[in-house]
Amino acid sequence: MRVASRRAEALASEFRAENEALIALVVGMDERGWTQDCPTEGRSVGVVVGHIAQGHLIIGAIVRAIAAGRPLPVQARRTVEQGAAVNARQARRLASLPPADALRMLHANTERMARFIGRLSDEDLARDAVGVDDLTLVDEIERGLIGHLRGHARAVRLAAIEGRASPPRTNAEGAGPARLDEVPDENTSARRERLVDDAHEAAREVGRRLIDALGEDLVALYLHGSAVLGGFRWERSDLDLLALSGSVLSDQQFERVVGALVPLRYPANGLEFTLMTADEASRPALSAPRFQLHLTTGGSNAVRKVVDGRPREGDRDLILHLAVCREYDEAIVGPPARSLLGALPNEAVESAMRDEIGWARQHGPPEYLVLTSARAWLFFASHRIASKIEAGVWAAAHDAEPAVIEAALARQRGTPVAIPTDAAKRFADRVEHLIRRPQAGTAGDHISLDR
Repeated sequence: MRVASRRAEALASEFRAENEALIALVVGMDERGWTQDCPTEGRSVGVVVGHIAQGHLIIGAIVRAIAAGRPLPVQARRTVEQGAAVNARQARRLASLPPADALRMLHANTERMARFIGRLSDEDLARDAVGVDDLTLVDEIERGLIGHLRGHARAVRLAAIEGRASPPRTNAEGAGPARLDEVPDENTSARRERLVDDAHEAAREVGRRLIDALGEDLVALYLHGSAVLGGFRWERSDLDLLALSGSVLSDQQFERVVGALVPLRYPANGLEFTLMTADEASRPALSAPRFQLHLTTGGSNAVRKVVDGRPREGDRDLILHLAVCREYDEAIVGPPARSLLGALPNEAVESAMRDEIGWARQHGPPEYLVLTSARAWLFFASHRIASKIEAGVWAAAHDAEPAVIEAALARQRGTPVAIPTDAAKRFADRVEHLIRRPQAGTAGDHISLDR
């Protein structure tokens, strides 16, 4: 009686996981994403997915032949030219295959081969191919079957990054819903759109570098901060990104990620980047979510910092980062954020916002304190996370004495107006008092800075 090998079971699990990651990446693609070219392939995403699915059985026939001690099938003896001709014919057939059919085929062929691999013994894995030197069954599984999948899946990931555009924008002509931070100021609408597009392109370049550094261990990359909330300006903002890995980073991976990201071009205030494992993000510790790496590259108002989170207890700031990623769901790489990031209770977000107000009292300029407080008030009233400018507009409309809020808004938009420090602190005091008591504040409440 043959006993299944633990190594064979691990290979089967690895094969399934790689395929599941690919399916999660493409399952929600629209027609534009499915038909876009993979830059390193010369074929569309849909054709490459179909090629992978059919490749499981083509390479699978080689795997089965080695396991049975039979000569290798004809596909193992094709020349490069013959293989290219076969792939060209296959691409023409696959171009018209509906996405649902391609994904069903990929899933079915994955399961078929994974079940076969999982039943192999250690003796099977060590078997040599008939008539081929230096090729064992485990070599063909790792380098042939899984290697083929990984190579093409990487091309699909790169195509997905290239195809991610900034979210639909809104204007008066109906191009989409406008955000409250897009009130007229010294910047034109076209310039604001270009700057947000620049943020997305910078994020896509980070995604490309992370794929190079982590390979298939990169699970997802999400854009958050002002580039999705609103108020982003290249000349003064930072780029906020949250990445997920499939496992705890090794020291080599840690160094590769830092080395890959530091030299890139970022907005004036640099990059703020955090990497968590998928498990850390799916079940975040509400006291202080754990993380693997935190990197700030430095800029006009920031200093370069590299923090190894692996031996630490966590960072409470990640509560707000995770909340924004879940709510705005701006995936640069990987599946929708809500499928990977754990839900956070409103009380945890409110507590994190109170902490942010406390930090702003000690370290932030007056406009930061006022608008951070406004954002906390808006969340308390509506359970919605907004940009500082949108929250400031809302707060000014609901506060009995909005002068300090309006001054903070003007400063945030670049107008050099004075903000009395005492008035900023009194507004923060009133907001903190409001959001610490049982919820009585609603969107219709007005608060006054003076009792």
